[in-house]
Amino acid sequence: MSFCPNCGTELAAGAHFCAQCGTRIETTGAPPPAGFVQPSAPKTARPAASAAAASASDATEYAGLGRRFVAHLIDGFLCLIAYMIIGSMVASQTGGMTDDGFSMQGAPALVVILLTFIVTLAYFAMLESSGSGKTLGKLIAGIRVTDIGGGKASLNQALMRNILRLVDGLVFYMVGIILILRSDRKQRLGDRVAGTVVLRVRKAEHPKGEKSKSSIKFSMGGNPDFIDP
Repeated sequence: MSFCPNCGTELAAGAHFCAQCGTRIETTGAPPPAGFVQPSAPKTARPAASAAAASASDATEYAGLGRRFVAHLIDGFLCLIAYMIIGSMVASQTGGMTDDGFSMQGAPALVVILLTFIVTLAYFAMLESSGSGKTLGKLIAGIRVTDIGGGKASLNQALMRNILRLVDGLVFYMVGIILILRSDRKQRLGDRVAGTVVLRVRKAEHPKGEKSKSSIKFSMGGNPDFIDP
């Protein structure tokens, strides 16, 4: 490798004149002029995707018992409404209507229980496996269901985690509560078997003085996070 003795430009092999300044090259291989510094290769910037992935990983926060309890109350109320509607429909066909509502035993009662279970299972599974991963209760509580990697949960995963509510819900949900408290990812049995987690949804930051119209905040004594454990 040789350089122009006048301007320091790198010369092509066998060149007799400098392509930059036109200086005649008497001897090939002449060293560059004093003070000349060979430019270094530019540093490669960190890929934006990698930076975004790292940021997302740092922001991962598993939902605590407080927010999950709020979501469970809201969704449980919707399930109760479904039970009342289905019970009234079956009772009207089987003669089980009373002045206070309906009363059934045997096969009609089993039909109501089975239909209610199917409807509520479909409600949870379809919404938790959707792009948002949120039932109405989870939307209000600010949490969502994802797979272990933070991606969208599949329908099979959502079905599995909700079928196992039958086990997690034993003894006033103590089975699920104990498993959540003993899990680094705050997973109950249904989450562990299905390979899902429940994440807290962080609202996007807005410019100073601007508030999100769709944000729903819980507050008690000025603390917006009072429902977290």
